[in-house]
Amino acid sequence: MVAPIHFIDIEEKRNAKSFKWLNVRKPELIELFIKSVDFVDKAMHQENNILNRIAQQPINKLKQKELAQYFTPPDVALYTSIQLLNNYEDGHSVYDPSIGKGSLLIASASVLAIEYNLRDKKLINALKGSEICSDTYTIALKNIYSAIKQWTNNISEKEALKILKTNIVNKDFFDSNIPKNSLIIANPPYKEIRGTGNIWLRFAEKIINDRNTKAFGLIVPVSISCAARTKDLRNDITKKFGEIVAFHHETRPRPLFKNVEQRITILHATKTKTKNKYLTTGFLTHRAKDRFSIWESKYIELDYAECNEVFPKLSTENMSFFKNNLTANNRLSDFIDINKEHYLWVRTTGRYKLQAQMKEPDEITCKWKKVFLNKKGAKILMEIFENGKALEWWKIYGDGRDMSLNRFLQGFGVDEWMKLNNCTETHTKQNAIQGGEWQKMEKNQLQMLF
Repeated sequence: MVAPIHFIDIEEKRNAKSFKWLNVRKPELIELFIKSVDFVDKAMHQENNILNRIAQQPINKLKQKELAQYFTPPDVALYTSIQLLNNYEDGHSVYDPSIGKGSLLIASASVLAIEYNLRDKKLINALKGSEICSDTYTIALKNIYSAIKQWTNNISEKEALKILKTNIVNKDFFDSNIPKNSLIIANPPYKEIRGTGNIWLRFAEKIINDRNTKAFGLIVPVSISCAARTKDLRNDITKKFGEIVAFHHETRPRPLFKNVEQRITILHATKTKTKNKYLTTGFLTHRAKDRFSIWESKYIELDYAECNEVFPKLSTENMSFFKNNLTANNRLSDFIDINKEHYLWVRTTGRYKLQAQMKEPDEITCKWKKVFLNKKGAKILMEIFENGKALEWWKIYGDGRDMSLNRFLQGFGVDEWMKLNNCTETHTKQNAIQGGEWQKMEKNQLQMLF
């Protein structure tokens, strides 16, 4: 197993070079990030033009709701920019396909100016993007210029705005071309559209599959890591990008975005010539005035085989569970014996919680499912519930919604077998009393499934 990678205490080891996140940055950038966390978490007023511009709120709330615009907190914007720009080289540009009021481009410009010393036309020409809403677009251009003018002293405001208008267009992203050598940064709108799915998925698909994308940093729902409908996206990412870094955040006790009850993944990926490397946090949480703790969280490194078509949400605490229980050698299908019937009763009891028992429940509701396994398989599943591993499984693979029993069983290799055997039922009182006939398969048919 690859040794875990830890965030280093920034205050104690400002000059440490063992992890390329914040510690190795220039002091001015470290200070800006620390202030950005206080700005968000402790509502501390900062006499800082950059943070004030990143945090600027939209005037038109109705338009914001219509376009599903959720504007990015300063610390999230800076973190996403810093991680993305690890890969900056001359000739690269930062492209935001939905600039909103310019938060992510302002954060990126700050990193380029402070860390890479870009100035004047070189800095402005590195910022590109698109915005569909004309009102928001106009505000964004002024906002971006106001934030970066401290680094553009050698060109006039008129010339600077002219370049910005050329590079950042008032246009639908899906009618725009991604520039060559783009490092893409985006917090796309989260809005479900009937017949086409959630719009953020369309953004991600275009970004990931465009040949001009050299790297990306996406702020998206956690379902990108594990949901069935994002499986093709994950496959595309692992085929086309060498290094993947995933940061996952829960909604309780405090969400990452104020007043936005959405579990968030900040996913970075870079095209490299090396083999796939995946760095991930667990499901992170923070309380009031403790937001900085999430930015110091531990990471674990996995290879592609360990990801198994899913981007797990792992921490050091649940790593051993992942290794020991989600491998081909431990799938419950190995223990199924159609000649020895055994039933296990399982039900959901709330978010992240399942209850399982071998004894038939005293009162059977529609939440109970009756699972057919042999005695050994049932015993193994019971042991998982007894030692809390069901909870850990959901934290690793769950898509952020309430516990789904079908998804749980599928994760242990039981689902397909039971579907074809008609071996799970959702019971009401009536049909539970009546019972049911369980269809059986021949052993050679069963073996073909696994």
